[in-house]
Amino acid sequence: GDVYYMVGELDKSMDCYEGAFRIRFIKLGTDHVDIAATRNNMGVVHMKNGENDKAMECLEVALRIRETHMGKDHEKVGDTLHNIGLVHKNKKEYERAIECYERALRIRKTKNDNTKLADTFYNMGIVYANHGGYKVALSHYKEALECYRKTGLLDDHPSVVNTLQWIKWADRQVQKQTQKQQQEKDGQDEDASITTTATTATITL
Repeated sequence: GDVYYMVGELDKSMDCYEGAFRIRFIKLGTDHVDIAATRNNMGVVHMKNGENDKAMECLEVALRIRETHMGKDHEKVGDTLHNIGLVHKNKKEYERAIECYERALRIRKTKNDNTKLADTFYNMGIVYANHGGYKVALSHYKEALECYRKTGLLDDHPSVVNTLQWIKWADRQVQKQTQKQQQEKDGQDEDASITTTATTATITL
């Protein structure tokens, strides 16, 4: 199932995961960490297929099992939280996505896995950018870039190239946002000046 997933054969990947799940369910029951691993992977495939509700169902089961048997600070728990964040992002449930990413981030920071840290920072950037938090998005994109570079990736690597492009985009949005805010402030100052003058004139009369 993992191999089919890596080459983009999602239907075949799901067939394998479902077969593995049936066998593991019979042999191990409903509450084993291997069941969690399979449910997590099934959730990822559902997500890739745009089946977000099915993905969430699988991932929530995986999270419950992993937290119960591995502890809430385990690396695998961080992986599942990150995946749940992706589903929330796809469903435009941005606050929930950020909550999951932040929990995943806390775990991943303790494991010093810069690739996974970069992925979480990057996706947090996307969420903040999607609802206009361009400054925070820019900060997260820069964190992602730093993490990618710590893994030894060069500037011609697709992940680095993509992140650099988003940094430039977010920086432009921050500049536009700042200019707009300044223009609105200038406009308010002018309105305040006019209002004061008109009020004074009225009082005089």
